[in-house]
Amino acid sequence: MNNLAITLNDRGKLGEGAAMQQEVLEKLQRILGDEHLDTITAMSNLAITLGDQGKLDEAACMQQKVLEKRQRVLGNDHPDTITAMSNLAITLGDQGKLDEAACMQQKVLEKRQRILGDEHPDTIVVMHNLAVTLSNQGKLNEAATIQHQVLEKQMRILGGKHSDTTTAMYNLAITAQSESIVFKQRCCLWTRWRG
Repeated sequence: MNNLAITLNDRGKLGEGAAMQQEVLEKLQRILGDEHLDTITAMSNLAITLGDQGKLDEAACMQQKVLEKRQRVLGNDHPDTITAMSNLAITLGDQGKLDEAACMQQKVLEKRQRILGDEHPDTIVVMHNLAVTLSNQGKLNEAATIQHQVLEKQMRILGGKHSDTTTAMYNLAITAQSESIVFKQRCCLWTRWRG
């Protein structure tokens, strides 16, 4: 039933998928309990669907519960716990809570670097997510530095023709363009001020 719900979501039928995921979650809570890993996974899946529907407050609340449950059941450094933290950080960013999102993404990055290493795909994804958040905060220099690191890793690991490498190139180009625009605006303001 959960797989069918995910398929519905993949086909853009988020309302039907969410309703089915809610039903699955309620059944698992009743049969297995709130802290069973299958129940927590069902809750995580529903939270992601709610986020996809734009129900960000509901999604963030549910993702916070998923994170707390996974920390309690699996520990702070378990891959599923770190993924829950990453999912919550993305939703916080979508809500415009950029400081919270960046702080959480930094913690996720540190954990993934320590546990998986710098070159692991999951580590690189978090680097990308952090760079996007920093860019949204207007911290373009920091974002560009991380995006450059992501691009170097993608080139080395995946090669220049892989879609992830192309995305990394595009993101770095957009940030560089934004930095250029900000620089030009500052120059114009300086020129006007001087007179």
